[in-house]
Amino acid sequence: MSLSGILAAPMLPGQSAQLTATLTYADASRKDVTASATWSSTDASVLSVSSGGAIVAVATGQAEVLAAAEGQSTRGAVRVAQGTSRLALFAGSLGGRGDVDGAAAQARFAGPTGLAADNAGNLYVTDTDNSIIRRVSASGDVTTVAGAAGVAGSVDGPAAEARFNQPVG
Repeated sequence: MSLSGILAAPMLPGQSAQLTATLTYADASRKDVTASATWSSTDASVLSVSSGGAIVAVATGQAEVLAAAEGQSTRGAVRVAQGTSRLALFAGSLGGRGDVDGAAAQARFAGPTGLAADNAGNLYVTDTDNSIIRRVSASGDVTTVAGAAGVAGSVDGPAAEARFNQPVG
């Protein structure tokens, strides 16, 4: 019996993977027994396993996942490691406030507080002290998408006419 789908690199807490259990018979024929196998983990506090072979990393540590079917069994080791975080300046400058659009290194913000992302890789920033909404493209270009820098208000309308009063969300 063989087990496939275990990641070579350590998993991160919350990460999941789908495992496959395959029986190989004496005549070299193979049978997928993923759905009918009995699945378990040697340490459920580190790794959870569903009845269909889906695994989810729960916490840092190491555990083995076991699969058994038709009198045969197999196991595989899974290591769950804590991810590392790194804080980096993506756009703007630590040395100056402002409302400058343009390339990431030249752009200026005044009190960025909120951050959202879209499926295209753009980041949207609420530039609170400028009372505007900014977009940072995946390539790093910063543009004002709604509001007018330094003009606070509460006006609905097209992006260029909309006004915000120190947006934070």
